[in-house]
Amino acid sequence: MLEATVVFPVILTLMFGILDFGRAIQDYHTADKSMRNAARYLARVPADAVCDWGWDNAQNLAIYGLMDPPNGAKPLIQGWAADTLSLERSPACVDPAAEPMTITISANVPIPTPLMSALISSSVNIGVRHEERHIGG
Repeated sequence: MLEATVVFPVILTLMFGILDFGRAIQDYHTADKSMRNAARYLARVPADAVCDWGWDNAQNLAIYGLMDPPNGAKPLIQGWAADTLSLERSPACVDPAAEPMTITISANVPIPTPLMSALISSSVNIGVRHEERHIGG
């Protein structure tokens, strides 16, 4: 009985840690795919729209998976929103005449992992980045 009392919390912590880690990996892959899709979208819009309406559409595509999400749409990852997802503007926005024009999109994404956050007392963030050459549209 004493051994079970000592081992049970350790096993429980390991099980929840594995679940948290699995969710974090799944969220990373979702974030990676959404950043890739947003970068590919921006690579195909006209050059003058990359930092205008194309940027807004790409941000919605990254967060919601839709360019024009309906009101109340759920983000791809729980807790994502335009104010929690920081997208780095592409260098093409600074110098649109640069050749070859490359679209760079990156994000530092907070991942909701209750057990890891409790153990390390801070939020867990992942960074994703994608780069595409602009081919116009």
